[in-house]
Amino acid sequence: FIAFASDGNLYSCFSAAGEKKAILGRYKPNLKISKPNWKYWEQRSAFNIKKCQKCALQFFCAGGCPQELLTRGKDIYDPSQEFCEKMFKDFNNFIAIYKDEIIEKALKTPKKI
Repeated sequence: FIAFASDGNLYSCFSAAGEKKAILGRYKPNLKISKPNWKYWEQRSAFNIKKCQKCALQFFCAGGCPQELLTRGKDIYDPSQEFCEKMFKDFNNFIAIYKDEIIEKALKTPKKI
């Protein structure tokens, strides 16, 4: 995601506007990409976050919101243990609420062999 802010900068998201660590480049007066910053943000995925690599929920949360980590003064590649515990709780709640619907839909879906 790229946010075009009124200050002429490109940011990793709208909530990051004004955050120096989230600047990906500028779009005015001319387009100029900060290659190190761009690469740093572009490569963030569950595959590149050490804590996520062996996590069962890596594709459920993908390490959470990087902007939230920045706001707390953390590295975007280092989600907190508190966050991970919250994601497991949220996932368990999701399954508890929707398990019957998920099973029902799975049983109705034709299987291709």
